[in-house]
Amino acid sequence: MKQGKNERVNLKELRGFCSDKIAGAMQEMDAVGGASECEKYVYHASINPALSDHLTPEQMLQAVDILERHLKLEDHQRVIVSHEKDGREHYHIAWNRVDPETMKAVTMSHNYRAHEEAAREIERTFSLEQTQGRHTGGGPKPERGPKQWESERGRRSGVDPRELSKHLKEIWGEALNGQDFQNELESYGYLLARGDSRAFLVVDRNGDLHSLARRLGLKASEVSEGLSDIDRAQIWSAEEAQQIQLERKKKGRAAKLGTTLFDRGDMVSQQQDANRQAADHKKAAEKAFREAQAQARADALKQEEKAAEKATARQRLAQEQDSQTKAEQQKKAREEQDKRAKAEQQKPQQRGEQTERKQRYSQSEIMQELFRKQFSLPKERKDNSPARSNDWDRERER
Repeated sequence: MKQGKNERVNLKELRGFCSDKIAGAMQEMDAVGGASECEKYVYHASINPALSDHLTPEQMLQAVDILERHLKLEDHQRVIVSHEKDGREHYHIAWNRVDPETMKAVTMSHNYRAHEEAAREIERTFSLEQTQGRHTGGGPKPERGPKQWESERGRRSGVDPRELSKHLKEIWGEALNGQDFQNELESYGYLLARGDSRAFLVVDRNGDLHSLARRLGLKASEVSEGLSDIDRAQIWSAEEAQQIQLERKKKGRAAKLGTTLFDRGDMVSQQQDANRQAADHKKAAEKAFREAQAQARADALKQEEKAAEKATARQRLAQEQDSQTKAEQQKKAREEQDKRAKAEQQKPQQRGEQTERKQRYSQSEIMQELFRKQFSLPKERKDNSPARSNDWDRERER
């Protein structure tokens, strides 16, 4: 199927599918699993013999059948793929946990024991080297190795969990009692601390926590029995021990420090001082916050008052302008009224003057007519021509 540098992948078997391709088979597996109430319906496992164990392809398939029987996945859909890299071959198997007939999923709550039981049967069937498991077989159980996260933490901090376990076992084996073990721990820069319930912890130089029972490979009850002469209430809590180790690391002190360098009362006093300082800072911050809120409210009130004053001033100015406009309008109206009244008063005088002018003109015309008749003068032309005017003047001079 796939070939790369020093790598080869081949499809070995498709069972319970209509399709003869992996893609189609997985789609059918999704259809069956998706129709059930099981969320994680695909179960993956691998058969990976040791380098010294050489199994034929037929034996590898037989080993898959043995594991399938212990997992109670017989007759379920399965895909088998071989993966060879650098000359070493192992098989990957993917089962559908959902039975296509009953549509119920097989539980995997005890799969560790099932895997170990299948491994022991495969070893017996093909005469392979027997391996002691943690869940099966007699005799002492193999030492439990560090978990992946413990190994990752050890790489970051420089404290190898395996080396730490070896060192702690040496101290435990040489200690006369619990107090002697605690003193020896602290002479090497470790601290014994109390964990949850009855558990004991070891805090390394970096402040990382380790289960003492796990590092010693013992049961918690065995560790408690070995430290029975120690009062748990008198040893550091996990948080206190971490704080001490971090302070040591921060100040650059040597690894071998005894408890005499650290007075428990001083640590408590320092912690209380720190708590008081934190409380004082909190109170100061709360006071500053309240003052800031009060100042903000005062500023807002001032702004509101200024806005109200401006609005009142604008209203007053508008009223004054309105009053001035009305006064001007009233003044203008009075002037117009006085003007009309004066004009009315002048009308009779003007009519009298016009009448007087008319009377004077009429008298002048009468005199002129009498004078003309007396002296037989021609009647004055209305157009006041120069010729008649001259004649009239001459007659008048006579």
